[in-house]
Amino acid sequence: MGAPPARASRRWKITCAWAASRLQELREQRSTRKSGRAKKMNSDREHLRETCMSEVNAQPEDLIATEAAFMSGEELAVAEINYREMKQRIESMGPVT
Repeated sequence: MGAPPARASRRWKITCAWAASRLQELREQRSTRKSGRAKKMNSDREHLRETCMSEVNAQPEDLIATEAAFMSGEELAVAEINYREMKQRIESMGPVT
């Protein structure tokens, strides 16, 4: 077997160059999407931080630190009952006018 014809070799080089170019385009698109998502996440995080400060006058980290990591089954059941009772009382007040 001899060397491949020059024409086939040229097509191979063109195909490889196109594939490399396409790969670079896809990498750039992925980078742009990641950057966009990171910006949105940072914006969302900042909005939540501002909301937390304006509504409860505390940093989110401070609130998280005061919470117990997990509730036991019994604690969760009591919390659920308290939540339902409070919700029912609030709803029975009717609309705010």
